[in-house]
Amino acid sequence: MAEIQSDIARSVLAVLFILALIGSTIRILRPFLGAIVWATTMVVATWPFMISLQAVLWNKRSLAVVVMSLLLLCVLVVPLSFAIAAIVSNLDDIAVWAKNLATFKLPLSPVWLASLPLVGAKAVELWDRIAAAGIQDATVRVAAICGWRD
Repeated sequence: MAEIQSDIARSVLAVLFILALIGSTIRILRPFLGAIVWATTMVVATWPFMISLQAVLWNKRSLAVVVMSLLLLCVLVVPLSFAIAAIVSNLDDIAVWAKNLATFKLPLSPVWLASLPLVGAKAVELWDRIAAAGIQDATVRVAAICGWRD
């Protein structure tokens, strides 16, 4: 009987230890999960192209990996760096726009909006309600509907 209880205790402790290891691993990897998912998506999506590239490059996996890495670098990182550079260079304008957003007034609805089939009248009504309430009230309502917090 004592042998069965020690086996149960050993099994329970082993399961708790494994759960603690899994939990700590997830906690450690949590900041990297987005990058891991993104990298996995990119590898899965480009795998057939890399295999065909490997066949062209004398069946050398290392050459295919280098070429694919350079291609993905050019396709993803270069445009992203240009976008970041554009944001940084226009940071002053963005700050001015953000300050002016508090006093922004929505203009009257455009004439063509009413001529849209099926949704024109409702779109004009919604536009006019938002213009009358103000942009701040509209953003508060959208945040409440979406469940966003301050």
